[in-house]
Amino acid sequence: MADKIVKCAFKHCKCESRELSRDHAVHVGNRYMHPECAEKSEYIAKIRDLYYEKVSSTVVVKQLVSVINNIVINKNVDPKFLYFALNYAISNRVPIKSPYGLHYIADNARIKDAWKRKQTAEIAKKIRVESSSSGKSMMDSDTFKYTTQQTTGFGGILGGNS
Repeated sequence: MADKIVKCAFKHCKCESRELSRDHAVHVGNRYMHPECAEKSEYIAKIRDLYYEKVSSTVVVKQLVSVINNIVINKNVDPKFLYFALNYAISNRVPIKSPYGLHYIADNARIKDAWKRKQTAEIAKKIRVESSSSGKSMMDSDTFKYTTQQTTGFGGILGGNS
């Protein structure tokens, strides 16, 4: 039985081919998407919902989604970063007057530094977990053994008494 080919349902799909097999696709509702497209779509929805709940419930949703798409799709900003930046701005009480303020949040140097610190902390944690799980086996293995040889000093080198 041949794999069924489906098209990616993400409107802004930038993958090489919009067509993919059903085995490699992520099922979102009644639609199929590339895993990367599904993640982008999920974070765009999270950003929209967070803005609507925490910043302003009177915002025009179409305008909000348009701004988010402009930042994520056209400016190639990582949607995870934009979600982090919005959370950071809300928790630190950075004033956001309109959806267009998201552009300034994405360019804020303090938020970028906080994002870098968060990413490096996650990488360091991942390395620590990997090294702790593999470190025990390296200590027990016989791959790195150091043995010393007795040196006799100058007498042994020159052929005299040691």
